[in-house]
Amino acid sequence: RTNEGRKLIGISDDLPPHLQDYLTKERCIDLGRARPFLRCVRYEVQGRTYEVIGFANASGGYELRGAGLFKGTLAPKDITPAFPDGRQPVCIFEGFMDFLSFLSMKEKIGSHCLVMNTVANVGRCIRYLRERRITSLRAFLDNDEAGRRTLGTFIGAGFQVDDMSIYYRGCKDLNEFHVSHIRRLQEQPIQPPSTIKQPHTINLKRR
Repeated sequence: RTNEGRKLIGISDDLPPHLQDYLTKERCIDLGRARPFLRCVRYEVQGRTYEVIGFANASGGYELRGAGLFKGTLAPKDITPAFPDGRQPVCIFEGFMDFLSFLSMKEKIGSHCLVMNTVANVGRCIRYLRERRITSLRAFLDNDEAGRRTLGTFIGAGFQVDDMSIYYRGCKDLNEFHVSHIRRLQEQPIQPPSTIKQPHTINLKRR
């Protein structure tokens, strides 16, 4: 199978160590929670073989992410529903790294989630939500013009939307906020256990 100049070699459940390190050390992702959603995609370009993280979408395609700057798609491109139980509000994410950050931050996930995989998929998201009679959203979009424009599109389409980006204002996106929070925790000095003095014992002698 050839896709945008990339010859697909294979897709497996096993992420190699360098991709695991990228997720845990650079993106602060909880692998235990993220692994069910991730695959290792191997492809070839001009005789060179690459291994990248693959995040499946609803049409059998994959969002691709390397351990460096590489981002791509194994077509077809589409949205990715997760935990689709129909409960409201539905949590909306621009990219899968924000979704994985959400998984890593929450002790328990009880939310229907939808990953856009690109703001260009806003129309597909709206159709998906309307088909399921979803009216209430929590939008974890990027703090940029594209994110604000997409938020406005959802509101204009008649959805009741909580703009969750106000909670990570000053950060580019939810993952950047998550990473900065984890880094702060890691930088905090470990407090030595406090020494608890034993109360002074008074012996009462009988006369």
